[in-house]
Amino acid sequence: MKKTPPLAEIVFSSSDPAESKRISRQVKAGRLRKIAPRIYGASDEPPETLIRRNWLEIVAHYFPGATLSHRTAFRGLSLQGVQEAFVTTTRNRRIVLPGLTLRAIEGPGPDALDMALPMGLFLASVPRQLLENLQPSRARKTLAKSVGVVEVESFLERQLRIKGEAAVNALRDDARVVSKRLGLTREFTQLDQLIGALLRTRPAATLHTRAGLGRARGEPYDPDRLTRFELLVDALKRNPVEFRGESAQGWENSAFFDAYFSNYIEGTEFEVDQAAAVIFEGRIMQDRPKDSHDILGTYQVTSNRAAMQTTPESVEDLLQLIKRRHLALFAQRPEIRAGEFKTEINRAGDTVFVHPELVRGTLLRGFDLYQGLAPGFERAAYLMFLISEVHPMVDGNGRLSRLFMNAELVSSGQSRILIPTVYREDYLLNLRRLSRDDEPLPFISMMDRAHRFTSRIDFSDYAQAKAQLAACNAFKESYEGVLRMPED
Repeated sequence: MKKTPPLAEIVFSSSDPAESKRISRQVKAGRLRKIAPRIYGASDEPPETLIRRNWLEIVAHYFPGATLSHRTAFRGLSLQGVQEAFVTTTRNRRIVLPGLTLRAIEGPGPDALDMALPMGLFLASVPRQLLENLQPSRARKTLAKSVGVVEVESFLERQLRIKGEAAVNALRDDARVVSKRLGLTREFTQLDQLIGALLRTRPAATLHTRAGLGRARGEPYDPDRLTRFELLVDALKRNPVEFRGESAQGWENSAFFDAYFSNYIEGTEFEVDQAAAVIFEGRIMQDRPKDSHDILGTYQVTSNRAAMQTTPESVEDLLQLIKRRHLALFAQRPEIRAGEFKTEINRAGDTVFVHPELVRGTLLRGFDLYQGLAPGFERAAYLMFLISEVHPMVDGNGRLSRLFMNAELVSSGQSRILIPTVYREDYLLNLRRLSRDDEPLPFISMMDRAHRFTSRIDFSDYAQAKAQLAACNAFKESYEGVLRMPED
């Protein structure tokens, strides 16, 4: 028995008599249904769904050899949130379909820079996209064909951050050639002015975005990070946390456990009594001298009342504090350039931290947000995340960020926050959720729990504090238990 070939998801009507009859038979049999003029669908899904899922095939049918252009190309062929797709072809035309309108614009065909796609279509090159999206648009009631100067500027600023000046200059050179073929010399002049302003070789008056203006002032920053910081600031203000006062006794012991846990979760692992011997008795371990100095250096800061009550009053204060505290923590590790900002990109797994040239500007913008927060927990949680997310130093950023966090708490008369070993995975997981998924509430909840836990430990006696921490599983690895509150 001859098998019926599977139907395509969409089928176009045909001038071929045999094909036309075959389509008619499929329609009568219920295997095809009309979803738009001269277009049939092979499923019961809404016509809008079928058309949007197969829109490139539809474009290829109506406009063979067309170039996907303007806004559609700039958006990477994404139709999310829009009902129109733009192509450049031999004549102007508008085709309205369920869920999607195809807008053909008369213009030049593809050249060597445009990318060939399946089905005989082409994707406008990046230089062409930039020029086309600087074209003026007269649309009022429909979607403009171009995204406009603000988005083009944002794209260029991002390219400078990610790929560098040479790549953007190459883009400009290609755009100069393409503009002559497309007849877009006016748009090239505007593009040239934007790039020049971003590179600080032209006046900044043509710029519109905060990131672009910051770069033109010589203070480029990471706008994606700034958006995340703004999200955290808003969440902190909307979710106030209980004030938890610092105990009048046990300063040295709380400072010790602060230093101990902060080093342990970064991989400087000691048994707690070994660490106590290093700190309280000066027993530098001969087989681990640098690790010993790491924990000792941390304690020398966490136990210094004056240092722990110092908070930044200006962005210059913040920058100098970062360098000074990092040097105090890692004076015995010249290989990580203690006290100096990084000069190369650093990363953790898939996360790439702020580019070295953007560190100062991002901290500057971040400090502006810090000033709008209440002293205590709000500033502590925010500043810890700011430093962790920027990662301004070659190494040691985690310990540094927690040092700033606890200085904010101590200076406002509140209990420190310890991140016990058993809580390490919770801590890192919720840092990642904020950093990668822009979810601030789990981060705030995690920090709040750690603060509540720490405030309930009695640090007045070392042995008693150690026993209380052990009873709460604080020294266990994450896979060995969960953090218990002291009263549980």
